[in-house]
Amino acid sequence: MVYARERLIAWIIIIAGLAALFPVQHSIDVYRNTFRLAFYKTAEPQHVAAAEEALRKLGLEPQQVTSRNAKGEEVPGIEATMPRREWGQDLFRYVAAVNHLPRVAQVVPSLNEQGIPLDRIQELNLQDVGIVVIAALLGGFRKMAANVLWLQSDANWFEGRYYRTVPLGRLVTTLDPQFVEAWTVTCWHLAYNMSVEEKSPDGAAERIREGIQFAEAGLPWNSTRYEIYQEIGWTYYDKLQNYARAAEYLKKAIEHPHPTFLERAIAHAYERIPDIESALFWYNVSLKKYGTQHDPVSVGAIKTISERYLPAWEAYKEGDLDEALFRLKRDWQKDDPYDTIAMHFMARIHEDKAAKASADGDVELANKLYQQAFNTWLDAAKANASNRLARRRVLTLAANFWKQWGWESPNAQIPKGMNDVGLPERGDELAPEHGTNRAGAASDSET
Repeated sequence: MVYARERLIAWIIIIAGLAALFPVQHSIDVYRNTFRLAFYKTAEPQHVAAAEEALRKLGLEPQQVTSRNAKGEEVPGIEATMPRREWGQDLFRYVAAVNHLPRVAQVVPSLNEQGIPLDRIQELNLQDVGIVVIAALLGGFRKMAANVLWLQSDANWFEGRYYRTVPLGRLVTTLDPQFVEAWTVTCWHLAYNMSVEEKSPDGAAERIREGIQFAEAGLPWNSTRYEIYQEIGWTYYDKLQNYARAAEYLKKAIEHPHPTFLERAIAHAYERIPDIESALFWYNVSLKKYGTQHDPVSVGAIKTISERYLPAWEAYKEGDLDEALFRLKRDWQKDDPYDTIAMHFMARIHEDKAAKASADGDVELANKLYQQAFNTWLDAAKANASNRLARRRVLTLAANFWKQWGWESPNAQIPKGMNDVGLPERGDELAPEHGTNRAGAASDSET
């Protein structure tokens, strides 16, 4: 009798939950095949017409609509219904066709493969989330459950319940490993939002590492999509400023349909290592692929690099480090004495000269040159509060050579609070921590 009553209660829960799923299913039926894009507010009719024409060539029938930007302002938009067979990877034919067009602000497939569009799921009542998820799981609707949980994760973040965001992100990707946005946004939460809540650089580095590892776990499920590769590459580029590792992931991203800026991002990464030859190569790749109309940045970058850094780079590649240093100072310092790329280049030359002196057995000269490199990296760090590569080199060189330089401690001449993981530098509140290869950030070599 008790068993029968429990079974009846279970069936009531399932039936009630399935009933709650009906509005969700209706949203899926209406919106799951909709491809949307929004334009910038300054878009002209010809910009909208160009996007319409691109989609018509792929067999769609686009319709002009009114959309809204992040500020809630009305902007031009387009919607088109995709054939059911186009779900999945084929969808990105449409993304690639319009993403590079002028004044296109956002391309929004906005659906979790076969799930509900993320912008529409916000219409659900959060009070129903619990029973909807239970019913979806019991009924086998894993993707639907993942969508609802993702809404709850987003709500937790904006309501200040940060500690609940990442566990829900993990659960969402377990339910639906092809939910790309869950992988990328959870990586971002860990590497950016949660890392800055840590009290020490090593704690922040662990959160960043955790974010990258989380995103990497999603690659086997989504290896033909660019988004996760881009997120990992950007985290290395922006948060850690490990530019060599960033370029590695961004180059994997462009093997798939992708936004037009990624080739330039690869060039920017090589520029800051610096690897001038590779930077020029990728700027030229971008320019050849997209043309001067859509990529004026590469035109200016190629001109600047060729004038300021290429002569020094040619001497550097030939092994003439003194000539490279002379040309570098001659060509860039007259215009901008605190140019980030040039300061990185100069510091690298000092380090290479020090390594050569050490290999030749001249320890005294090596220590002197390493200190010159340290001072150059320190100047670069002071000139740019967000230059984490310079900070990492400062900390690493100090950790390795402070005794040879006659310091009392590794942080004797390092500003209080300096760290390479983006924590606020509040003087005495945060003492420097030393270590190499934190969060996968290369230490002694990044070329």
